[in-house]
Amino acid sequence: MLRDTDEDWKGIAGEPYYGVFSHLEYFRENLTPERLEHFWASGRGDIGWQLDLLRRHYGDFQPKSVIDFGCGVGRLSRALAEIVDQVYGIDVAEGMREEARKNVPANVQIFEAIDSVPAETVDWINSTIVFQHIHPANGLPLFQKLLDRLAPGGGMTVQFTTFKERGAVTMAGLGMDYVSWDGERMKALIETPPGSGTMMMYDYDLNQIMAMLYRAGIERFTIQHSNHGGHHGAFVIGRKG
Repeated sequence: MLRDTDEDWKGIAGEPYYGVFSHLEYFRENLTPERLEHFWASGRGDIGWQLDLLRRHYGDFQPKSVIDFGCGVGRLSRALAEIVDQVYGIDVAEGMREEARKNVPANVQIFEAIDSVPAETVDWINSTIVFQHIHPANGLPLFQKLLDRLAPGGGMTVQFTTFKERGAVTMAGLGMDYVSWDGERMKALIETPPGSGTMMMYDYDLNQIMAMLYRAGIERFTIQHSNHGGHHGAFVIGRKG
């Protein structure tokens, strides 16, 4: 049965800052002004790096609007708001959206779904450490919707996980109690799926991502390696022709 990761995010929203960075200092009870400033500074650093990559590979890039998919509490949306005129933050979890609205400036609007965003197209689509927590059966159609909203000349900075190290693969983490192995495939015999709110990690087929980019008119793109605790992935940077 396909896991409802939307429900996971709604559970995680009870501790919204910890839900972004799974470190104990980001529990509400542990947050200090200094830790919160470090949290926001990390967003400015990430967006600065992404914008530098776009300009380095594709020349002058002066976006006016951006979709920040999986905006959470607004870590990246705040930073994007300093660069563009209009930011559309999207997050499925109501708790995250409520927290984000407290944190972002006036040129940021927060929505539950891509289809709710009023602009027909935007100049930039961004998503960081988000798709890795969405099952590909749901994530790929969402990624297609993002690509459909990208204007000609627009840029993209979207991260996916694509494979795992041995230490990052655990039967418990995948919800499997007992398995069989025939030399080619592992099959779950008895499963106890992790409870709602668990941060599941899903891998995407990079070949499929590349085909979707090509069909969307993004024929030139570059890939930067990412590694989150043995969950390796690709930060895909591109610009629509």
